[in-house]
Amino acid sequence: AESPRSSGSFSTTTSSSRYSKSRLFQQMRVQYSLLFKKTVSRIRTFLLEKILALTSSTKSNPEFLKINVLIKYRYLYHFLLMWEKNVAMEVKSTYIQIIQRYYIESF
Repeated sequence: AESPRSSGSFSTTTSSSRYSKSRLFQQMRVQYSLLFKKTVSRIRTFLLEKILALTSSTKSNPEFLKINVLIKYRYLYHFLLMWEKNVAMEVKSTYIQIIQRYYIESF
């Protein structure tokens, strides 16, 4: 038995169905892109808030906060590193600046 694909006989409904799938795919691609950007933005904001919390108390130990707070969310940083390196580098440089400032002021 010969399949419709090999015989080359497609009906117009198959073509329009194929078109709607393509259009649906394009719409989903746009939605995915918007969702991805929103996710990256929220992760960035969340991590920066956690990092800036290191400066909120001068009596806090950054090593303790790093272990108990930041390590829990390392998978978020890895997500940024894999998909949005510029944002990951921004988070990293902010962390370095905050810790550097802490040690300069403490010692």
